[in-house]
Amino acid sequence: MLNLVSLRFQLIIGLFVVMFFGSLIVNIDCYNTKLKEYSEVVAVTDPYTMAIPPNPLGIFAEGTDKNSAMSVVVDAMVSNFTVKPLGESNISLRLSVFETLDASFIVKVLLSLAAILITFATVSEERFAGTLKIAIASGASRKHLMLGKLIASFICLAVPLIICTIISCLILAINNMFSEPMDSVRVCLFVLLSLIYILFFLLLGLFISIASKHSSESLITGLLCWLLFVFIVPAVIPQLSDMFVNLPSARTMEQSRAERWSQTMFEWTDSGYHGNWASQMEQIQAKHNADWENHRNLFTSYAKINRWLSLASPSCIYDSAGMELMGNGVQNSIHAKKIILQNKDNLVKNSKDFKFVFTKMAFSSDSMVALLSMIFLCLETTVLLLLAYRQFMRLDLREG
Repeated sequence: MLNLVSLRFQLIIGLFVVMFFGSLIVNIDCYNTKLKEYSEVVAVTDPYTMAIPPNPLGIFAEGTDKNSAMSVVVDAMVSNFTVKPLGESNISLRLSVFETLDASFIVKVLLSLAAILITFATVSEERFAGTLKIAIASGASRKHLMLGKLIASFICLAVPLIICTIISCLILAINNMFSEPMDSVRVCLFVLLSLIYILFFLLLGLFISIASKHSSESLITGLLCWLLFVFIVPAVIPQLSDMFVNLPSARTMEQSRAERWSQTMFEWTDSGYHGNWASQMEQIQAKHNADWENHRNLFTSYAKINRWLSLASPSCIYDSAGMELMGNGVQNSIHAKKIILQNKDNLVKNSKDFKFVFTKMAFSSDSMVALLSMIFLCLETTVLLLLAYRQFMRLDLREG
């Protein structure tokens, strides 16, 4: 009841609802724009044009969908292709402040902050005022007091999240944006992941409140820990990953392709147009494929290192697992680019009978990584729960 009537809780939940449904409206409009452009590309009878459809579940976690939903135009003469992301031609979307805002970002930043703000004073303030000592002296169990504070705070944040998610799912169903039967399962797992993530920060705030003697000290410590886990550690992890894998940029790869093509044309022209042109083209294609295979292996190694380092931050775990659950993770991005390359080769070999068909990854394939991340987040939450329980059971109230 104290949470429900407090001004800070009402402001945070009000802001959460506004941001959640504001991002929902903007992201639905963004999806419709991508879908319209995708339909226009598919309607083109030119076999040299292919397109990856947008993912309607990107409103929950956009992830790599911004780079995966794309149209591809193949140049059969040089066996090269031009990639254009869908939806970037919409000026209103580029000027929108909600362009990259989704449910994952709102939960990751806003609700984690709310968890700290409603738990930082649950023990420290009562300990300083002496009411906690009176409650325990009246016969209340310490275990029940701690669980009561934790469960009450969890319900205050979980209920708004679940209600907003149910309403958003109804809106998606009305707009025919649930394209597959497993989409509802993905959303349910995403909500479960969000609840575990919120519980982690509730326990973090409760643990800090138990360890602090004054609520002001607890608030400052809680905000510093929130900044560390949500912003600082996720910003440092990519830099650490770069130290292990030197991943070349897309510009470097395109430049090497252009130089290889120019050198071949120069040698062929300088020799007076002698030699087998088809053989030279096969050599160029083989070198292009070798570059791509090397880049793909480096990217896979980079993704593995980044994933292991991300386990140090619950925010990073939530990000990666949420993207995989919604079908917009790294694995799906690699799958989309692999499909494009395979079809490009088929198109160059047989352009008359070619027809591009894109198949998404199976739910069991891209959800396995997310489930492992959820298990690790559960382990971190359990460890934090045990630490908070141990600290509360040993709490000395003689100074309060």
